[in-house]
Amino acid sequence: MRGSIRRLLQHLIRQGILVLAIPGCLLLAVLTAYCLQSGTLLWGRFIVGVLVIAGLLAVAAHFLAMRLHRKATEPLLTLLDEPALKGDNPRERLSRQHVVEELLPVVDSVNSLLDRLETALAQARRFSADAAHELKTPLAIAQGELEKALELADHGSREQQTYSSMLVELQRLKTITHKLMLLSLADSERLPMKLRRFDLSNLLENLLEDMRAIGDHLEFVKDVPNGLSIDADIDLLTQALLNITTNAVRYNVRPDGAQKGFVVLQVRKQAGNGYIISVGNTGYTIPAEDATQIFDRFYRRDRSHSRTIEGTGLGLSLSQEIIRAHKGSIRLATDDAEKLPHPESGSGPLLTTFIIELPAQGGAPLTSF
Repeated sequence: MRGSIRRLLQHLIRQGILVLAIPGCLLLAVLTAYCLQSGTLLWGRFIVGVLVIAGLLAVAAHFLAMRLHRKATEPLLTLLDEPALKGDNPRERLSRQHVVEELLPVVDSVNSLLDRLETALAQARRFSADAAHELKTPLAIAQGELEKALELADHGSREQQTYSSMLVELQRLKTITHKLMLLSLADSERLPMKLRRFDLSNLLENLLEDMRAIGDHLEFVKDVPNGLSIDADIDLLTQALLNITTNAVRYNVRPDGAQKGFVVLQVRKQAGNGYIISVGNTGYTIPAEDATQIFDRFYRRDRSHSRTIEGTGLGLSLSQEIIRAHKGSIRLATDDAEKLPHPESGSGPLLTTFIIELPAQGGAPLTSF
């Protein structure tokens, strides 16, 4: 933005100088040619001198205008470097210190706009948190009543099937409510974190066992060293990794349906104190333009399968917030060099790969589970 403003001002100034200088130079050139042709040599020399001086003045005016425009726009360009306009903290505001008097109304207007934006964001967060909180009790009561009705219904009856279907949908709604609650806490930086050091290798092995139970039609490949430890909240990190690995099973669909699907889990130590966890699966390729959108809340890439494939559209968003709370990052690999290769070399394309970077940290007592 700073460079765009500078280029625009430079363009306008140059255009103004050219508009004034070019017609003047052309007029002097015509007069000079006329005088030379008329034989008035002395007058012609005078006009040539005037033309040279006019050219020098035009050059001087150009440099003077550039200097003046830099001086005039420097306060505005300084404002553009303020953290309030470049950072992610909605509480930041533009400082009124060292601002020229002419720009103080602009600073006040921008700060007023930022105040309104912060208020709107806070209201949206409170709505999600309040709605999730208010829904917990009625959903729990409804679940209890449905479970009782299911027990009393005749085995194999239409009522039993109806109650079972309602119970599944109710459980899905409870899952959405729980995830919305966690996301609202993450938005307000109040996500409860109980850091303990535990065996990451053991956690990933347990996750793979769970995935084998729901994906018995798939083949699982693990490349995880033993004895990896990490400082993290066990429950939250398990939730984040479970969302990623579950997606690798749910969306493991071959377009041709001819080959068996794979899920690959790989862990590498970073050069510093941390790990890179890669989760890859066969299936439809996610376009590069969706690499950031897939972390949006309620975003479903394949709308036609949004109900046939179980899910809430909140899993990746929640995983991202949990991993960020652990000072890590998650992304979809868009570069072929980062994607995991097909386990059967040469038999298939590169895998759809999610890359998670987590600091190992250290110092907490080791916890086994």
